[in-house]
Amino acid sequence: MPMGYPVATGQYPRTSAALYPAPQPNIPYQVGMTQITNPAFAPHEMLYAHEYRAIYPPYYYKVRGGWMMTPFGVWSHEKWRPVGREVSVKYRSRISPFAGFVPPNN
Repeated sequence: MPMGYPVATGQYPRTSAALYPAPQPNIPYQVGMTQITNPAFAPHEMLYAHEYRAIYPPYYYKVRGGWMMTPFGVWSHEKWRPVGREVSVKYRSRISPFAGFVPPNN
């Protein structure tokens, strides 16, 4: 087999391509930089079917509560819940054949 030829190991073919073509670690700072700012778009997220959930800033807390009267006195009860921009993404292992289909506009 010639050198550099893809060899199948397990279920994924072996190639010389990198999983992360950008950002490169050896780019001089004078040139600029590239980075993947949203973790949902990271290349390793596209490898298998799963669901991704995250909360992004700005964060704040929603507080619900009240007062309870007991024989031992008055007690306050609070339930704090973190709130932010919630993102939920479902990754699929296969692409639908009609995923990019747009009907013609007549």
